[in-house]
This record gives sequence, structure tokens and C-alpha cells, in this order.
Amino acid sequence: MGQFNEAAEAFRQALRLDENAPDTQYSYGLTLNKLGRHDEEILAYKRAIGLKPDHANALEKLGQAYFRQKRWAEAANAFEGLRTYRPDAKTYNALGECYLELDRPEDALLAFNNALGYDPNLDQARFNLGRAYLRSGNKEMAQVQYEILRNSRSDWADRLLVLLNQ
Repeated sequence: MGQFNEAAEAFRQALRLDENAPDTQYSYGLTLNKLGRHDEEILAYKRAIGLKPDHANALEKLGQAYFRQKRWAEAANAFEGLRTYRPDAKTYNALGECYLELDRPEDALLAFNNALGYDPNLDQARFNLGRAYLRSGNKEMAQVQYEILRNSRSDWADRLLVLLNQ
């Protein structure tokens, strides 16, 4: 942890010289994450985004930080913003997970289908799509997702099978 404390101090020094440097704010947030200082981490990412609204990496890390804190709506907002700058499978999968936690299965279905549209081999998104189908009461479509995962020999297949059998 010593090196991360030193890094945090170095970033604080750099920010005293120029607090309007979005990449420094972002890097400071990464360091704060390593130190377990998550509320400060969030503030650093928010400052980076405030300085550079299209800072995709800061938006992603902000969403992840909110997600870890179970602040689902704020995480969803961050990932919704990220869609504008980085519309990819990973972004849509994260957004869908937020929607599931917010008990918005229809929005989750759309997000996971978008994720699979970008990367049909993203097994985690397929697993999550199965979860969303189960949450919306469509066990038959969840079973289809399980079969796809099983046929691709994915580790996610067993996880979905457990949910299907509950």
C-alpha cells in the first residue's frame, strides 16, 4: 500500500499545480480505488468528467465504483453516459446489470441484447440475458440462453442452470 499512498500524494501535488487536468483527476481516482478510498475515488472521476465530459474511462470507472457501492441508479446514469462515447458489449452489459438491480427487466433485456449485438460471444452478457428473461417471467427464453452457453462450453452455463432450476 505504501506505493499507492506515495502515488496518491504525487497526484495531489500535481493537482495543486493544475486542478483542471482531467487525466490527472482520473489517475488519482484509480489510485484512490487501490487505497479503498471509494468516496474520494468517485469525486475524482466526477471531477475528470466535469472537466472532460467525453472522458470514457472516467465514466466507466465511475459506473463501476457506484455499482460496487450498490448505488444502482447512479451507476446506470454513468453507463448511460458511457454509451454515447463507447457503445460496446461491455458497456451495455454493465448497463443491463444496473437495470436488473433496479428491477427494470425490460430495459435489462434491451441492454443485454445490445451487448450481444456488439459481441455475440460475450458469455457474461448471455448469462445476464438469461437472468433478465427469468426476471421477466420468460423461462423458455432463459433456457435458450442456457443451451447457447452450454453448446459453447461456457462456465456461465452452469451458473444459469442453477438459476433455471430454482
